[in-house]
Amino acid sequence: MRAVGYVAPGRVQSVEADGDQQEQVSWSAVIEPSAGSWGAAETGGVSEEPMPSDPAARIVRFCQDYGHNLVAVLGVEGGSDALDLQLGITAPALDADFDEDALFGYLISALTPPAGHAALVLVHDANHLADDVETLILRLAQIRRTGSDAQCTDPEMPDPLQNALANLPLTKDEVGETSSSEEPATRQRVGDIPKVIALASSGKVLGRTPYGYRSDDKGILVPVPHEAQLVRHVFNWYIGTGEAAPMGMRAIAQRLDEESARTRSGKRWSTAAISLMLKNKVYVGTYERYGFLVAGNHEPLIDRSTFNMAQRKMAERATSVNPAVDANGSFLLGGFVKCGDCAHSIPGLSRKRSWRRKDDSVEQRVYRYYEFADCPRRRREQRDGSSDVGSEVQRNSAQCPSWRAETLESLVKEHVTNLTPKQLDAIVPRDEHADLPERLKESKRRFQLEVQRVASGRGDIEHLLPAIEGMDEIRSQLEDQRGASAGGGINKSQRRRIVRDHVANVSAEINWQTTHDALHAIVEEVVVTDSEASVTMYGTGAR
Repeated sequence: MRAVGYVAPGRVQSVEADGDQQEQVSWSAVIEPSAGSWGAAETGGVSEEPMPSDPAARIVRFCQDYGHNLVAVLGVEGGSDALDLQLGITAPALDADFDEDALFGYLISALTPPAGHAALVLVHDANHLADDVETLILRLAQIRRTGSDAQCTDPEMPDPLQNALANLPLTKDEVGETSSSEEPATRQRVGDIPKVIALASSGKVLGRTPYGYRSDDKGILVPVPHEAQLVRHVFNWYIGTGEAAPMGMRAIAQRLDEESARTRSGKRWSTAAISLMLKNKVYVGTYERYGFLVAGNHEPLIDRSTFNMAQRKMAERATSVNPAVDANGSFLLGGFVKCGDCAHSIPGLSRKRSWRRKDDSVEQRVYRYYEFADCPRRRREQRDGSSDVGSEVQRNSAQCPSWRAETLESLVKEHVTNLTPKQLDAIVPRDEHADLPERLKESKRRFQLEVQRVASGRGDIEHLLPAIEGMDEIRSQLEDQRGASAGGGINKSQRRRIVRDHVANVSAEINWQTTHDALHAIVEEVVVTDSEASVTMYGTGAR
């Protein structure tokens, strides 16, 4: 595989050459051009010699061990020469005024078609790409948008995100708070990892191979031609190619059945099997096992842009089925839905329904409601014969009104976006400034949980971008607060702009978190009965 090394110049160590200590590694010190291509090398297997300590030399050795075609090592003197020839652009000078952002921008140019070419980006460890996990995620997303991927040469933690969690601060706000020389207590060393885990970390196949591949004598996945072709068909059918319209999973399973295509065990393809195939990162060359993700581990069957399109389509379908919740299952109106009869707060709840289809596959769907099925006040008043909550109690026992989440949320958003200019001017948004630091802290906590979930293989880098956008939005509000404090507070014109910004965010539905925050800033409560819902805006009591 074509590979590009990437080294943060500030972290390049000195190396010995002919007994002399060099202050800076140069391209010629670590690799020489050969046979018409830079760094091409036949691999004779993984060497038993200890890995070099210098990051650039380590990248070279890694490519020699695993047969990657190393075309450049960016960040070392002369290391971009090969890319300069291809792109006709000049890499940033490695001098005292060196800009690391400029070097990363050069890397993206070198990877982006049509001038650039996709490659496996190799780093010694995650801190060569970024100083914190948050920035690393943004940069990994940029790399993947070019059709490329990144991997660490650290054999203990080859996945950059896992590597970053063990070595870097979580967010850019925390950079510099702890010494970078302190090794995290959670860091695992090679000697502590069981043999099976060590094999997984190096991309050796453990257990059954996925459909489309077989395992060679070295334990590496290699394509099975006829199975690989079926995998490509499934992805192309799902996203739609050319003039062909996208197909659903059920339609794909039916088409495979009509063509007499069977699984390895001889069974018919089911929607569940199709879903697992579409989600499996193994088809873009990434091996995943026991929490280890090894990018560029084997020959991909699907290019990353096709894979990402499939993930987006599945995410859009999930959102259309359950628009009431975010990735953690929280409800958009959670906290301010109240019963119009007993004034009790009504929480959100989920009900899962399953049914078996004619093809013997099992379909599941989660239905979401705002519902309080056992209100203690209603139950008590019914028992005591009180009529405070009206005759409705006699009919519905202890159950408060129940609303489908999609219905109630659509009604509230429609109400907000249809407010007149006069009604908007009357709104005094909730004072968010007092709890902004706490909200940022909670946002970081949720971000950390999401990062850990993705690092364990349950999700992808792209799924973390909305959480980063949410943190940036709170940071921006904090900056606005400081500016307002310095200027003597928020005036009527500024308040009007803030209200209209919140309404615009509700209307645009940029992402779950943005919509949630905007509603909670301007909506005081939503009061429901069995047939009606009324919305009260902050500051006026107006509905």
